[in-house]
Amino acid sequence: MSTFSFAQKDAPLFDNFHQYSRREIAAFHTPGHRGGRGCEGLFRRLGGDLLALDLTELKGANLEQDPDFLLRAAEKLAAEAFGAAHSYFLVNGASSGVVTAFLALKGKGSTVLVARNAHVSVLNGLVLSGLKPIFLSPTWVEGLPCLPAAETVAKALAAHPQVAGVFVTNPGYHGIYGPLDAIATLCQARKVPLVVDEAHGGHLRYIDPAIPEASRVGADLWVWGLHKLMGSLTQTGVLHLGSTVFSREAVEEALTLVSSTSPSYLLLSSLDSARRQLYFHGREMFTQAAELGSFLRRSCGDRPRLKIMTAAHLPPGYGLDPTKVVVSLTAAGWSGLDAEEILRRKYGVQAEYADRDYLYFFISYAQKEQEVTALGEALLALAATPGPERGSRRLNPPPWAEAPLRLSPRAATQRPAVYLSLAEAAGQIAAGWVGAYPPGIPLWVPGEEITRSMLEWLTAFLAHGGYVRGLQQGKVKVIIQ
Repeated sequence: MSTFSFAQKDAPLFDNFHQYSRREIAAFHTPGHRGGRGCEGLFRRLGGDLLALDLTELKGANLEQDPDFLLRAAEKLAAEAFGAAHSYFLVNGASSGVVTAFLALKGKGSTVLVARNAHVSVLNGLVLSGLKPIFLSPTWVEGLPCLPAAETVAKALAAHPQVAGVFVTNPGYHGIYGPLDAIATLCQARKVPLVVDEAHGGHLRYIDPAIPEASRVGADLWVWGLHKLMGSLTQTGVLHLGSTVFSREAVEEALTLVSSTSPSYLLLSSLDSARRQLYFHGREMFTQAAELGSFLRRSCGDRPRLKIMTAAHLPPGYGLDPTKVVVSLTAAGWSGLDAEEILRRKYGVQAEYADRDYLYFFISYAQKEQEVTALGEALLALAATPGPERGSRRLNPPPWAEAPLRLSPRAATQRPAVYLSLAEAAGQIAAGWVGAYPPGIPLWVPGEEITRSMLEWLTAFLAHGGYVRGLQQGKVKVIIQ
């Protein structure tokens, strides 16, 4: 039995693999690049010392313990730091945690309540688990889909008391969060598991203790994309277990179905290191990021042709992540897509994302103040320059509610299928998904009827310069009927 003990000041996985990588040992194991010296020259020079951390499950690096010893120690510290009963490191993004959640839910019923503004990874979870979704209409705020109202969830739970669980996304990709505490209370009263895709919101716990974050409201399982704003490397995330509603065995078994048997210890180490930094400096880090976001809103706000979303635009019970800045220049004649291109090419500013109506900027704790100042100046310059369009042509929200679900997503993906043009697809049952990307919300899912109104919306979205995934040479995958 191990006698090792670790505290939050330690990063056991990162520290010990780093120390091991500095030892002069003749390696006869994977990976074959041997600490980077076998990589192509430029890649080797750019990778530097980090390439030496690209190791496998080595007993020597694990303090002569079993291959997962330090990983389990690091995950235990993460659970303590982040307010979970158990935490699991993910190296295939938050998406793998979302799929795991649905696999863990499948033994609790045949249907699940799902907020319709869900990421495409939710669809993958539905297909693999076989669960049939009952979609919840999101709340729309300034044309952006957000957490459903508590009343919407209450009505759905009353109508479907035997559901396996409730799955919601909060905050949304755009930074708007909703009444998660009220939804958690509803689920707890009915003993229905609550699962939260909190991929874009883990940092909120460091900004304001009043924000209804998953760990605080008693969610049963939630997922973070730690790389998005919390400091780990791209493709890393954390799955948190908050209660005994899900057994550890069920969650861990589900994880094995969607996880690599050769996880990157470079990525795992970045999670361990990020946890330590967040534990000791998280509040300082995100107080700084929030202040920079507030500074940008103040410096650019109250302009006749420049709109920056603030709390004043939100309905009661909803709030705005101060590190996410949503900007509209449509009153100046700029679509979000056109403005994004000008900002990037002329001003050297790269937005997170742009669509027909908005630009989205994510303010990091690592942001330089002069960068935020430059962004503000560029936005003011654009607002003072007439764009190529006149007036706003905002698209209505996608007509999700009009699309009946004819089959479960899993059943639909197992039927023979064919590709049809958009003009031929109306009234057909989808065998695949099509979604605006990012944020990756499906316009339809396998098993849903493809309505004429949705095809019209998609055509208008594409005409406005929008980008979608899921089409194959402009054609739609449908079930052969």
